[in-house]
Amino acid sequence: MIGKAFAKAGIDPSTISYLETHGTGTALGDPIEITGLVKAFDRPEKRGYCAIGSDKSNIGHLESAAGIAGLTKVLLQMQKKRLVPSLHSERLNPHIPFANTPFYVQQELAEWEQQTILEHGLEVKVPRRAGLSSFGAGGSNAHVILEEFTASARQVKPSGQQLLLLSARTEEQLSESAARLADHLAQKRQAGDQLLLGDVAYTLQVGREAMEERLAIVASSLQEVEDSLRAFVASRQQQPLYRGSVSWLKKSGDAGGEDLDRESQLRTLFREKKWSQLAELYISGVRIPWESFHLEAASTASRIGLPGYPFAKERHWFAEQFRPHVAALATARPLHPLIDSNESTLEAQCYQKVLSGAEFYLRDHRVQGQHLLPGVVYLELARAAGALAHPKADLLLLKQVVWGQPMVWRDGPITAQIVLSASDDRVAYEVRTSDEAGGEKLHAQGQIEYGVRSTAFAEEQTFELDEIKKRCTAHRSGEDCYREFARLGFEYGPEMQAIADWYGDRTEALSRLVLPSARAGRGEFMLDPTLLDGALQTAIGLMSGGAKDGELYLPFAIEEVEIRSELSAVSFAHVQLMPETASQEAGVYRFQVRMFDQAGRLSVSMKNFAVRRMAVRKATDVSHSDDRLLQLLRRLEAGELTSDELKPLLGGVQ
Repeated sequence: MIGKAFAKAGIDPSTISYLETHGTGTALGDPIEITGLVKAFDRPEKRGYCAIGSDKSNIGHLESAAGIAGLTKVLLQMQKKRLVPSLHSERLNPHIPFANTPFYVQQELAEWEQQTILEHGLEVKVPRRAGLSSFGAGGSNAHVILEEFTASARQVKPSGQQLLLLSARTEEQLSESAARLADHLAQKRQAGDQLLLGDVAYTLQVGREAMEERLAIVASSLQEVEDSLRAFVASRQQQPLYRGSVSWLKKSGDAGGEDLDRESQLRTLFREKKWSQLAELYISGVRIPWESFHLEAASTASRIGLPGYPFAKERHWFAEQFRPHVAALATARPLHPLIDSNESTLEAQCYQKVLSGAEFYLRDHRVQGQHLLPGVVYLELARAAGALAHPKADLLLLKQVVWGQPMVWRDGPITAQIVLSASDDRVAYEVRTSDEAGGEKLHAQGQIEYGVRSTAFAEEQTFELDEIKKRCTAHRSGEDCYREFARLGFEYGPEMQAIADWYGDRTEALSRLVLPSARAGRGEFMLDPTLLDGALQTAIGLMSGGAKDGELYLPFAIEEVEIRSELSAVSFAHVQLMPETASQEAGVYRFQVRMFDQAGRLSVSMKNFAVRRMAVRKATDVSHSDDRLLQLLRRLEAGELTSDELKPLLGGVQ
């Protein structure tokens, strides 16, 4: 593709002295690009004569704007006749043999020298030329060849009088335009730059839009132009200076019309250089086709760089009544991933969280088809609220934890509050939501215990994980576990699947938990919901062999949660079924749960964790979905079903 671009332009690659590459800085992509360039240049006898660079080292990758950014860089280098360095290029890619290529990386600011070639036995300097590559992710490839403009020598005769034009939207901007042009002419004069009056007049005639507020000057020299502009800015009217305002043009159209007779008259005035008459017509609002007149006259004038339009620098601030809201938004940051704001009053310490349903622990946690807030989230919520309420104390334990009514997300945000109340060295907490009728639902409660970490508490407790694994002879993969959980009505999405391996026997289990890659490295939680729920899932795995379809066990209570350290991304959960469980309470299982890091150091322990059997419909029976149940009830109301006919269809739903 690059070779075809050279061929179409009729350009010898050896005359290219700079390349703005696609240059993403990747170990593999850059060598591939250089290989293509070497093939396109195909001049093995010449080495190291063409500088290369990439503006991505300065501004990053602008995706769809990367090409125009590279073009801007090349044009600026041509304008300044200097090559700028590519940043962070001190150590070159070892996979690119630059010594055997026509290229070298531009690593310092340097003059951009013109290439010299032999033409008919003579050395000839060619204009500065550059190649620009841009390769799109969708497969588009583009290469542009640019050559600097070099003005040809002109035999310039005294130009005589010229007509110079300025216009703007407002009087203030017209005055500013005049001042800027006067300053520009003065700077060029002082610098010794030879501007031509004819070029200035031509540029202002064909290169500027005619706006409402207009100024015209007839002058024989640039000094006259500068003096007239200064006089206008100082509000001194002098000849030959013409001023007019044609704001009514927006409503009435062209004052002079555009018929052929008028254009013929204007052409005659232009050819005879009747500048004063043209100035009068211009400030009165007549549209004059300057460019076509110059073409007909074979004008030798050129467009040059002159000051652009002085745009009104108007500021548009937010209205005053919005300022408090903007300030509040700017400062509002969640106190914790589970706590949005502190809503405390003198009556109670209270923190609030609004759940949208997009949170991973809601989105990826479904029980019997419903999005339930996992029980472990309440534990981290209580820990975080306790730490915020008493930041200088060590939070040691969560005690007497009891889960109440599950928090179910359906189709709208849920506003949950955790309320804390202190007594002695313990703090009680409750997690609540409000219903549409104004009533409150209690979802969880417990106690937070602070204190000074004793030496015994601070000591690391280390367990031999291999010894535990030896006792647990049965093995399941994570995939097997989650298929079994789905049979029991627990549907875990990717970000709530932590179990990689599960080992167990009848009374204890050990699982290796791995934080999903989507959440790795975030460190948002001390009691990470995915890992902590993985420990409770380990207990479900211990029960699943004897669980029947339609039996669902949910967390009910924990006597004590001891928090020693943050859970690591790879953890182990050890669950032991308490021996007295079966004989004491029918439908309730109790466990001891410990969590370790990879070295076997204890992170979290849960004493007397209880799950309780809930009466629910079968998870595998599609007819018992919420929508199906509503349909059956509507048929009952419509008289299409009798109650006796309905009962078998419900399959024991309470």
